[in-house]
Amino acid sequence: MSERGRPAAAGGGIGRAARGLLALPPGAARVLALGWLVLIFLSSEVPARGGGGTRLTAFVLNLGHAALYGVLAALALAGLPRAARTPITATARWAVVAAVTACGLLDEVHQRLVPGRDFSVLDLVTDAVGAAAAVGLLAHLQRPAGAGADAASGAGLWARVAVAILAAAAAAAAATFLPDSWPRTDWL
Repeated sequence: MSERGRPAAAGGGIGRAARGLLALPPGAARVLALGWLVLIFLSSEVPARGGGGTRLTAFVLNLGHAALYGVLAALALAGLPRAARTPITATARWAVVAAVTACGLLDEVHQRLVPGRDFSVLDLVTDAVGAAAAVGLLAHLQRPAGAGADAASGAGLWARVAVAILAAAAAAAAATFLPDSWPRTDWL
């Protein structure tokens, strides 16, 4: 229970933020998603600086892909037209993950044209992991009470957050360290 005698919201701040995002008018969420996508593409326009970065810096930058595309997926999901308080269907969730991953693909192709940047399949995988993680977390928060043992509970949410973070970290680690194993392969 909260201090005011009401049930505590599952997931605390994350749960409240996610529910607030899903409560946005779909038109506003679509505008925010488009603005976020523009910011992603503009950040891809910045030419890479030659060397000098540490492995930790490279890992953090690669991990940023998951966060950027996770936010894009969350905004896109919130922008879907739906009746009030109606959960978003699994088909719609998969369509959002696919569309956001397609945006990641276009961004990787775009980066190929920017001096010092390149196309990376592993960055694209990190983008997809971020999108899937965000959509999965939001889907969990939309579950009605009683829909499973941990439906939208704090423990169930935090377990999913941990899995999402581990998956994003694994994808970022692959994008950071695997290309060294194949130095003549420029698409990893």
